Amino acid sequence: MPTEILLDGESLTVEHVVAVARHSATVSIREEALDRLAESRKVVEAAAASDRAVYGINTGFGKLASVKIDSDQLHALQRNLILSHASGVGDPLPRDVVRAMMLIKANSLLMATSGVRPVVSETLVAMLNNGIYPVLPEQGSVGASGDLAPLAHIALGMMGEGEVEVSGSRLTAHESPLPAARSVADPVPAPGALAQAGITPVVYKAK
Repeated sequence: MPTEILLDGESLTVEHVVAVARHSATVSIREEALDRLAESRKVVEAAAASDRAVYGINTGFGKLASVKIDSDQLHALQRNLILSHASGVGDPLPRDVVRAMMLIKANSLLMATSGVRPVVSETLVAMLNNGIYPVLPEQGSVGASGDLAPLAHIALGMMGEGEVEVSGSRLTAHESPLPAARSVADPVPAPGALAQAGITPVVYKAK
């Protein structure tokens, strides 16, 4: 079983996922993959800055797909999208399932055509390596896209909000100080769990 996994957006295997999800293998990102991602991000930045309405980049969603959003409101748009979709209920998913989801998402975002900023995948990897896992309720979906609610809870934790699991404790993501460990079933206040690990919360931008 490998103890170190190098992500590049192309070569992730089931064995790699198991190594990270169940055996806490260390994760890193190939530099070339980050360089490709930075290049594809330039296309998104250009679209966001243009006068054209480009769906999912500088427009609303659903019935508002043709409504262009002012550039100074794009951050609020992305933040509100995450908050509206983080609507799951029920018991938390098992830790290995959450770790697998985080790893697979970090890898898929490294594909050269994803257009996200490198910091998004880098933050997911940093959280995995520091043992910080967003709490994902086991029930909930949005329309026909069954993964949107769980992924929104991951994105919420990356923002430094919502609840995360750290060292067996279930913590809110933005308070302080770190309390004595309790059961993961009992939410307790926490410091910004990201801040304690030296991870800067993600501020989402266009796309």
